Amino acid sequence: MDSAPCERIGAGQPIVRRWMRRRIALDWGMSRPLLTTAPPPVLAGTRVLEYAIVDETVVFTGRLHLYVDSQRLGPVPRLAICQAFDSHELLLFHCDDAWETLGVEAWNGPDDGQTGSIEDVKRSAESYYQGISSHWIALGVTLEQARALYQEQENEFACAFCGKGPDELRSVFRGPRANICGDCVRKLYDMLDEPDEPQSLQ
Repeated sequence: MDSAPCERIGAGQPIVRRWMRRRIALDWGMSRPLLTTAPPPVLAGTRVLEYAIVDETVVFTGRLHLYVDSQRLGPVPRLAICQAFDSHELLLFHCDDAWETLGVEAWNGPDDGQTGSIEDVKRSAESYYQGISSHWIALGVTLEQARALYQEQENEFACAFCGKGPDELRSVFRGPRANICGDCVRKLYDMLDEPDEPQSLQ
């Protein structure tokens, strides 16, 4: 009997997320060229509201004081305004050409000192990137559509043994009928030396 190959996704959480973003984009009907222009409907577990491409008409002002791993973030080619599911939290994602998140600023979050509207987020972006205000494009994805896409991908990548989703996993091995995460693989390996009794990975 032929068996379908087992596919390993991720050697670290960002790779799992990158693969998910590509799947979401393709499921949404985006071709590969468009994937590098418009973002998928969901970024980092949030719904994309609007996005902007930083082209040659936009000038980076150097006023951005966002630090990632103790390094100050410089100019990026893509920006996205997103909203968290089930909250009023707004996020400005600073992304690379493939919509990989390089840095993020938040408004209206439980631990954030700044509050504001989408227009406030755009004003902040304009202070970092002069001329970006005329570049914002609404993605046009409803909350229901984004939530359905996100939930579908979350379910697809969850570990069938421990139930953890992509946000909690460093790597996922995808088989023809189920997934298993790296942590469960290690636990199963340790169980091989234990007595032959029913055991649980929970």
